[in-house]
Amino acid sequence: MRETEEIERYLNGSLKPEDRFVMEAKMLISTELHEKSRWQQMTYKLIKTFGRKQLKHEIKQTEDLLFTEPEFAAFQQKISILFK
Repeated sequence: MRETEEIERYLNGSLKPEDRFVMEAKMLISTELHEKSRWQQMTYKLIKTFGRKQLKHEIKQTEDLLFTEPEFAAFQQKISILFK
């Protein structure tokens, strides 16, 4: 677990410069550590991408609801006036 946390701090830039230097040296020496770091970075990117897609989906659902349901007619009119 400690290694995973150290990789995380390396990837998110929270290591002190000297610790970052040591981590980079360790990754040069250990291909296993380098691969773990690469996979952890790819995992973070996937999670971020999924989160964005999920958020976009939720925003789209809200937009569809607000602009199609009669109960939000007053809101629709206000928005329409703003963007005329």
